[in-house]
This record gives sequence, structure tokens and C-alpha cells, in this order.
Amino acid sequence: SAKNSVLNPHAPDPSDPSHAPDPNDPFHAPDLNDPSHAPDPNDPRTWTEGEDGIFRVNSNWWMVAVNNDMSGVRGSELRDWFEGVNCSDKYRWWHPMDHQYGVWLPTGEAGGRVSAEVREKNGGGLMTSRMGQTHRVIELIGGRPSFLDIRFGPPPCEPSACTKLEEDGVELMLSAEITSHEPVVGLVSVGRFIHTLRVSGEQSTLHSRFVIGRGVKCLSDTWTCRAFSLFLPLVKSYKLSEVTVKSIFKHCREEMTVLGRVIRHLSKIQRM
Repeated sequence: SAKNSVLNPHAPDPSDPSHAPDPNDPFHAPDLNDPSHAPDPNDPRTWTEGEDGIFRVNSNWWMVAVNNDMSGVRGSELRDWFEGVNCSDKYRWWHPMDHQYGVWLPTGEAGGRVSAEVREKNGGGLMTSRMGQTHRVIELIGGRPSFLDIRFGPPPCEPSACTKLEEDGVELMLSAEITSHEPVVGLVSVGRFIHTLRVSGEQSTLHSRFVIGRGVKCLSDTWTCRAFSLFLPLVKSYKLSEVTVKSIFKHCREEMTVLGRVIRHLSKIQRM
């Protein structure tokens, strides 16, 4: 069976014989119920034009894909924003309604910032010096507070592949793992995301992909965590439902739209 976009009714119909399956096309890759055939959602080379919506890859996980127009925003400006959001007040600018709290954990507490040498070795200009550091946030997703640790890592590509992406107009890639602080249970790994900014002239597009439900596991060494693991399918059906991923899509659309406006406004002020 094949997957269809839940939010994008204009996505190609995989049942139409005229649409030959392409293993690198996340809209209708073959045998998507078989995880071994699913496209790598963290590989920006598998993006297709207009990919936008939520996709149930199989019964275990979702991919949320969001395209946002960020025309006028360059990779250096987006990088400066992420590296400079060091307090809750600035974090609320990004999404005044949903962003409740956000701070970078001190170096050494949950990873640390990287040097220019390490940065160049692991993707060069595509990455942020926040790689290895954790952003602790409280966000309202679907109106409910989520207490999250977002740990940033290197771009999910080899340095040579990163260089090729830069040549193709990619100016920044932000890749991170998402851990949720769940009451009673403790720390639970729930997914990851990658934001890819492509620039062509004055046109900038931010492609965002969230992988939700893939590799979910409890990270705490407690009896409640072990019990969580036993009831994982039930927990995932509740916590990672279609309602939840639709809320994630909506949240990302809103926050990135606002962020584009904020960055353009700050750039205009700096030029005055």
C-alpha cells in the first residue's frame, strides 16, 4: 500500500499507473508499510517539489513536511537567530502564543558548542555552532504544553554531500533529536527534525521535516520507564495520533512564517 498526504489533496495519487513509483519520492515510494523501503526523511536529497503535508509512512511513524516561503532571509541570518535565541523573551518573539519558555543548557550539562574547526569538518557553512548543545523549551502543541529537549547535531550528510548541497543553493541545515519530559515516566525520545534553507536569488524556502514516532524509546532507568516500553504501541496511538501530527504541522507553519517576518524586520533595523 502507499501513503497519501493527509493535508495536501493535490498530492499525486499513487494508485494511478501513470505515476511510476520512485524510491526517492516520499509521496509514493513503493511498499511503504515495509520500513526498509521508506525514504530517509533526514536526507534532503529526497525532497520533492511542493512536498507539504503529513504522511503516515506505516503504522509506526509519521513524517510531517512543511514548506515555508522565507524570501529575503539568508542562511547566515537564520543561523544568527538560532545561535542568539538565548532567553525565553526572544523565544516568544518566534511564536508569541505557543512558545512559553526556551533556554540553551549550559555547556557540559547536555552537550556543548563546537569550534570553527569541528564545524568545518562536519558540514562547514551548513551547520550552526550550537551543534551538540540542547535547547530546553516548553511549547504549546495543539493547546497542550510539551516540555522538550532539542539536541542539535551535525547535518545528516557526509562533508562531500554537504558541499554539493551548498552548490545547489542550500545555505543552512538544522538537524536535531527531540526528547520529551513525560510526567512519571521520565525522558522519552520521540523523534527528530531537519530544517533546510534553500536560496535562489531573492527567493528563500525553508523545508522542514519532522519524523514523529520512529525509534520512540524511554531513556530513564526506572520501573515506570520499563512499564512504558511494555505499553509502547498504546502510548504511541495516543500521544502520536493524527491529531498530534496535524498540530505539529500547524505549529511549524505558524512559527516559521512569523520567524521569516522577525528576521526580515531585524535585518531592516540593522541596515538603518
